Amino acid sequence: MRGTSYDVSVERAGDGNDYEISADGAGTVCMHVMEEKSAEGGVFVPGADGGSSGSIPEYDLTATVEGGAC
Repeated sequence: MRGTSYDVSVERAGDGNDYEISADGAGTVCMHVMEEKSAEGGVFVPGADGGSSGSIPEYDLTATVEGGAC
C-alpha cells in the first residue's frame, strides 16, 4: 500500500538563511531561519587525554514562514 505523495522542493534563497519551499500544486513559501547563541551556554566535551576539555556552543533556532517567494 502506498500513501499520498507530494512533490516538495526546498531551495536555499541566496547566501543567507532563507529557503523557498514549494509543493506540487500548493504554491511557494519563504522560510527564514534565525540562529542565536543560547544563553544556556553549550555542551561540555571532556578531553580524550583526561586533562583537556572544551565546549561546543548551543544555538536557539527560530523559523518564520511567509507566503510567496523570498
